[in-house]
Amino acid sequence: MKKRFSLKKGVAFCTVSVLLRMLSESGPDIIVITGDLVDSTHTDIDTALAFAKEAVQIAPVYYVAGNHEARLTEYERLRTGLVRLIPSYNFSSFSKNAL
Repeated sequence: MKKRFSLKKGVAFCTVSVLLRMLSESGPDIIVITGDLVDSTHTDIDTALAFAKEAVQIAPVYYVAGNHEARLTEYERLRTGLVRLIPSYNFSSFSKNAL
């Protein structure tokens, strides 16, 4: 059986509502966020969490933190929020101490 997935990577010029609409219309079996859910120079954690909250309603979300997350002073807030939204087996993170 063919599986469809959507890969979210650094969609800087797309609003959350447009991105969510595109994801919903494409009907993915999974959504993969391969880092850079936020821009470390213009971080909006509330928007990132709102995106994740809606994305998990479309399909299972798999998340891996990227270099922009590594630069965040408030990474722990983002990580905690995402852990609540995304099942732990779909969530890959890092410790700030490991950097």
